[in-house]
Formats: sequence, C-alpha cells, structure tokens
Amino acid sequence: MWEYGEKENKMKILIVEDDFVVRQGIRYSFEWEKYDLTICGDAANGKQGLELVKTMDPDIILTDIRMPIMDGLAFAENVFLEKPDAKIIILSGYDDFTYAKKAIHLGVYDYLLKPIDADELLKCICKLRDEIYEEEKKKNRLEKQGMFMKTYETERFGSIMEKVIKPSFPEQKEQVLKELSAIGFTFSNSAYKVLILALENFLLLTRNHTREEKEWLTSLIKGVVKETFGNGCRTQCFINGRSHFVILLGYDVVSKLYLEDCYQRLINRITEEAGFLCTISCGMEKEHIEEIYLSYQEAVSALRLHTSRIDNNVFQYSDENIRDNYGFLDIQEEEKQLMNDILKYDTKSVQMYMNAIFQKAVEEQEPFEKVNATCVRLASAVFSVLDEMGVYFREESYSYQDTLMAIQQYHSVKHLKQFMMGFMKKVSECLEKVEKKKFSSVVDQAVEYVKKNFKEEISVKSISAELFITPNYFSQIFKSQMGMNFIDYLNEVRIAYAKELLKDSRLKAYEVAEMSGYQNYKYFNTVFKKYTGYSPKEYRNGAV
Repeated sequence: MWEYGEKENKMKILIVEDDFVVRQGIRYSFEWEKYDLTICGDAANGKQGLELVKTMDPDIILTDIRMPIMDGLAFAENVFLEKPDAKIIILSGYDDFTYAKKAIHLGVYDYLLKPIDADELLKCICKLRDEIYEEEKKKNRLEKQGMFMKTYETERFGSIMEKVIKPSFPEQKEQVLKELSAIGFTFSNSAYKVLILALENFLLLTRNHTREEKEWLTSLIKGVVKETFGNGCRTQCFINGRSHFVILLGYDVVSKLYLEDCYQRLINRITEEAGFLCTISCGMEKEHIEEIYLSYQEAVSALRLHTSRIDNNVFQYSDENIRDNYGFLDIQEEEKQLMNDILKYDTKSVQMYMNAIFQKAVEEQEPFEKVNATCVRLASAVFSVLDEMGVYFREESYSYQDTLMAIQQYHSVKHLKQFMMGFMKKVSECLEKVEKKKFSSVVDQAVEYVKKNFKEEISVKSISAELFITPNYFSQIFKSQMGMNFIDYLNEVRIAYAKELLKDSRLKAYEVAEMSGYQNYKYFNTVFKKYTGYSPKEYRNGAV
C-alpha cells in the first residue's frame, strides 16, 4: 500500500465554482500535498473551466451546477467530449437535485450537497484518488498481459466508426475508409441500417464497475448482438455517447420479418443475460455507405420521439409519424417537486403531485403517447432517486422492470393513472417505513455517540457530520423522537456525570467542569444551575 506523500506527481484538482468564497474555501481548507493532491487552478464558470481542462489536464474536477455563461451540466458534457474518462464531482444544492441526477447520467463520479462539509469533501476526493490509482495499476497489469492492445484496437475501431455516423463522413470518406482498412474492415454489402440499442440507466448502474467489469459487459452485449443476427447480417457494434450501443447492420438479402424477429430476440437476451431493460430504435435502410449517417440520425429521432412502434420496445423511424404527439408532457416543475417530496419523505405530497400531473394532462387533452412516455420517465426517475437515497424498494409487481413494462402495456389514461397511483402508494408506504426506521436509527446512534464522547467537544454540526445528515434535519429528527433539543440532552448527560464527580471532595470544581465536557468554568456554572437549581458549590455542600 502506498503512503501519503510518497507520490512524486501529485494528482491535480480543478475547481469550477462561481462563488469566490467557496473556491477559496476549498483551495485553502486542507494541506492538499499531504494527501498527494494539488489544486492546479480554479474558474468562475464552465467556459473558463473548459479552457483550464485543456491546458491543465486535471485528474479530478469539482464543479457547481448553477453558474453564469456555461452551467455545470453543459460544462460536464463538453469535458467528456474532450476527456471521456474525466472524473467529475458535482457540488449541488437541494434544489439542483434533478440537475445533479442528470449529471450522474452523463457519467459524473459523484455529487455532494451544499453547504459542503469539509470532511465529507476530503473523504470523497481521497476515495476517488484511490480509485484512480487502482485503475492505473489495473491498466498496467493489462498492458503486461498483452490485453491492452486488444482494448486499444476495439476503442480505435469505435472512434473510427463514430466518424462514419457523422454528417461530415461523405467529405471524409476516403480517409475514414483508409483508417478502417488499416484495421481490417471494409464495407462490402448492398444495404445498410443503423440501430441504437439503449440500455435503461446503463451509466448509473455501471458507475461503480471496474474497467475489467465494464469491458466484460461490453463484450457480452456485442457477442449477443452478433449471435442474434446470425449469418443473415454482418454486424458491427460500438458504444457511442458513453451509454448507447450503435449497431451497424450490413446485408444483401434479408426480409423485414427476419429483422423484426431479431430485434425482439435481442431485447429478450440482453434482459436475461445482462440484466438491463432496453429499447431498439431503427433508422431506414440505405444503399450507399455515404448515407449511413442518415440512418443513424433517423435512429436517434426514433429513440427520442418513438416515431413508429413495431412493438413495446422497438421503434422505427417514419417521416409520417414525426409529430408533437410524441415526447413528454411539460411538467418540469411538477416532476422536480415530486422528486423533492420523495427526498423529504413527504408521502402526502408525493401522491398529490402524481395526481396533479394526470389532472393537468386531462385538462390540456394531451395525447396518450405523451402521457405514457412521461410515466416511463417518472417511474425511472423515482427508482433512481430511491436508489440514491439507499431505499430498498422491491414490492411485488412493482420491480423496476415490471413497472416500466406494465406502463407501456396500458392504452388509456384512466387505467394508466390507476396503475401509477397504485405504484406511488407503494412508494409512499415504503418511504414511511424507512422514515420511521431511519429516525429511530439516527436517534439511537446519536444517544450512543453522546454516551461515549460527551466529555469531548460536541455540537449539532459535528454529530450531524458523524451521521452523514444535515444539521437541520438531525435537529428535527432528534426533537421529534426525544421531546427535547439535542443540546439540552447533551447538557443533561454532562450535568448528571458532573453531579457524581462533585461527590468526590478531592476534585476542584473547574476540574469537574473539564471532566464533564465543559472547557469554560463560568459556562459550566451557569448550565449546572440551570439544570439543577444550584451552583456546583451549593450542590457539593449539600444544598440538595
């Protein structure tokens, strides 16, 4: 194991935060070099930060979400374009949770809630530092085993194929074909079609996977794709945008029914063998390689708009069906409030807002397709929030996969609403159980902590940090369960101990104060009289 301070090249941290005080606070809160870390720069917005990423090449990036000129989400997207393996930690307020969740889907490492606790920040950064070192060690092992070159060639093929699906491909055709030929690939079919295989919550569910685990999973999916389409198609599969698998089909003679059968078999196998719910969106068939990028764009449109449904999880691009009936309801505020209510364990508001969403859809006569797609998104968001909260929700008939599949099987707003209200009722019941258990657990831990540490300096802030919750939230929980403020409870414990010590006449009153957790004797004297009605001297002299 390496020790602090033994690395010659310190790991570089970049701070992107519009609040000058916060930037300075992070920069000067710690002796970063002691932890093999160094602050390489800071920026007041995403645009400035992006320039520093290019020049400084930081190992770890800390960024706020809400910033002028370029916010944190746009900044993260641009960073991943420049540096796909970037390690980004989001600094987020409660009101920014929806944005933070989106950032996690982009591939950020973690997010921390404001106001930032210094110890929590250091712990998160050091954990990431250790993971980066471990990734480097594993990469070195792969290189020694001769596996790195294979990975490199796979990534190289993917990066070249990304050029094929870009609008600039026709102009760069000769150069791209030359690059593909160098690694043994040529186009030799009479027809081509692009599919996008979208795995639900792929980034979120694999964010803690090691490099080897991700490579194994990617190889598994590519193998399933190749086997599913069999000898009828020549398949090339690669990851684009960090979360979607792009499948290029090349074939000479193949029936439409054959392809549609392959689509559904592929979805079933991915679910069974990799454990992911997924959808397939299809571009139109093209005869010339210069048109492949058009098929890709059509597949993207089908993915976003669900333009023409072949079955529950397969969507085909169609010019005739691109219209406003598809997409999502305009309920950003309601969705944000719903997620906030879940975070606050506000079960009454959770169901109230879900009901309001349907009421709004009916009043505005929204197409069923929009309502259905929105419910899929909401349910997915709810599961993501529950996972982030560490809430174990596995109700019968309401598992993640069963819920999303059930939503897509309904064909009327009335029945869909009944299902979603039932789903949210189960979520509310689960939250109520967790809330009671969590409250009890927090208070028990706090009481136990005071018993062991009451002689030390303790505050609401310090004990909240030990329990990993905010001070306000801790104070509310403690008072609701104990019927008194935390400081009152702490003083009662200390004064009870002081009363026992005062029975020993050999101890000075100021010594009793220090031994009971009070560094200031005058304050101890005031508190003692408040809780007993006597001064320490009077109590010792038998006034009681």
